[in-house]
This record gives sequence, structure tokens and C-alpha cells, in this order.
Amino acid sequence: MCALLLKIRGLDAWLHDLAEIKRVGYASTRSSISPDVHSLAAPVLNRRGEPLAAMGVCFASQKDIRPYVTPLIQATWQLSSRLG
Repeated sequence: MCALLLKIRGLDAWLHDLAEIKRVGYASTRSSISPDVHSLAAPVLNRRGEPLAAMGVCFASQKDIRPYVTPLIQATWQLSSRLG
């Protein structure tokens, strides 16, 4: 999927998206297959700030994503601190 998006949108747009994801701490997307599904994901990092895994949630797109963002990021921070 990343390779397809890179081909469609170009490297500069893809790098811009990655920088924004890193800045806000999570990624957000709406499914192209099921447009009524929205997804959020945030990284689980080690002590050096390197990604170990990701944690995500999916929900109905008509819902506001804001109530889901903080609990998701807090959960990834807690897991990151336990995994080191």
C-alpha cells in the first residue's frame, strides 16, 4: 500500500505526510474499501525512540476522532515505557 501511495502522490507528498505523522504522534486514515471505517495508529517506541510496534483502533467514520487520539497515545506511551 505504501508503494502504491508513493507512486500516486510522489515522494515529496509522502515525506510530508510522514513528517506530519511524526509531529502529531499518530496516523489517521479512512478506508478506501469501506469508507465508513476510520483508523488511528500510533507507534510503540523503545528508549532510543525507535519503533517496536504500533497500536491501532478502528471505528465508524461518522464519529469524531478526537476522543480516541489521547487514549491511544497514552496507551502506546505506557506500553513503550514497559517494553523499554
